[in-house]
Amino acid sequence: MMLDQKKARHLVADDTYQRLRHALFNFVLMPGDRITEQQLCERFNVSRTPVRQALFRLQQEGYVEVLFRSGWRVLPLDFKTFEKICQIESVYRTLRIWAPPIAAKPPRHLCGANTGSNRSGLSAY
Repeated sequence: MMLDQKKARHLVADDTYQRLRHALFNFVLMPGDRITEQQLCERFNVSRTPVRQALFRLQQEGYVEVLFRSGWRVLPLDFKTFEKICQIESVYRTLRIWAPPIAAKPPRHLCGANTGSNRSGLSAY
């Protein structure tokens, strides 16, 4: 199997996990809801493998449980954990907004682009 195919499969599985997790945390799927792999395949337009991988990952995290021959059930959320997740996501969004983006190119004054007397390209800090 080619490396690109493995990477693409991993990306599909990770994307499916993120989308399913988003559905859980935004109450698109409610605690107590019963879901099947087939329903999720149709909803996310993916095959069963990435859906299964996402569900097993969410099961390990305690968000869903497998029901023998009946699909999956969304578990009740622990609201203390949910509150912590919301706080972490809020901090993450704040950092994304306020943190300076990583420059694709170094600033001009670090590249020797300035024409001042400082030949090393570094301005005096």
